[in-house]
Amino acid sequence: MGIEEIKQKILADANERAKKIVEEAEKKAKPIVDEAEDKAKQIRKESKEKAKSEAEVKKKRILALARLEARKCLLVARHDMTEEAFVEAGNRLSGLDDGEYLAIVKEMFLSVDIPEGDVEVILSPNDKKRVNNKFLKDVEKELALKGKKVKLTLSNDTRNMSGGFVLRKGRIEFNNSFEALIKTQRDVMESEIARILFR
Repeated sequence: MGIEEIKQKILADANERAKKIVEEAEKKAKPIVDEAEDKAKQIRKESKEKAKSEAEVKKKRILALARLEARKCLLVARHDMTEEAFVEAGNRLSGLDDGEYLAIVKEMFLSVDIPEGDVEVILSPNDKKRVNNKFLKDVEKELALKGKKVKLTLSNDTRNMSGGFVLRKGRIEFNNSFEALIKTQRDVMESEIARILFR
């Protein structure tokens, strides 16, 4: 065997050996590559699912915040409308014609706990034109029929109120203004008004 043939034989053996090494490497690499591809597919799938899941969480958060904001707006609207209803009630009471108005005020005098003796009656500047001494004398007579000895006197003082009256005996005052009346009834009436306004 000559040198050329030996060279050829070495090259052929090396080629054969290289081929076997490559085949073996490919055999060993195939499951690794397949596994890597499976992992890549899984990662892509998980990324999509994660993105979808995150989008769903974000959507739920946005909806929850929107519902919360809507609820706050509704509560503010309810509060404002309820407030408006109470203001309107006071305005309607003070806007009644003299006959109806005086009948309500007389009923208030007869239903409140008036102290006996000399009592000053403080009115709004507007009511000074409607409530006079004759009216107070009529109230005194009706109180006397109920066993109350009261002397009512119109005060020179006035109060900033929509209607009703303030009674003063000495240094003690009894607020019977429409505002005070509405305020005492507010807790009782508020839920009823809200029910009517927001059926």
